Formats: sequence, structure tokens, C-alpha cells
Amino acid sequence: MFMDEAGGRGYLPFHTDGLAEPDWSLQSDYRLPSPPRHGTVLPVTAEELARVRAAYPNS
Repeated sequence: MFMDEAGGRGYLPFHTDGLAEPDWSLQSDYRLPSPPRHGTVLPVTAEELARVRAAYPNS
């Protein structure tokens, strides 16, 4: 999930292994376009797209 730290570092990516009992942690190894804005398009790899499509087959 991206959280917007207004007046600070801007968007920050957080990660959890599950939403049933989330344990959010700030990712340390991320790169975003500079400066990211609302509506920024983030590229995904073919592998990432395949995982999303597998998780949501009827979407």
C-alpha cells in the first residue's frame, strides 16, 4: 500500500504478507518516478502482471 507522507517524503510503500492479520512494514528497497503524483503510472513486469491476473482471474 502506498501512503502519502504530506509535507515529508511523499509516497511511501508499505508491505504485509496478509490482510487477515496485517503486519505492515515500510519497504526500504523501492524506486518511484520522481516526483510521484496522484495518478502516476507504475510499470510492472510480465511476471508481476501474471501474478495479479492469477490472483484475480474473473476481473
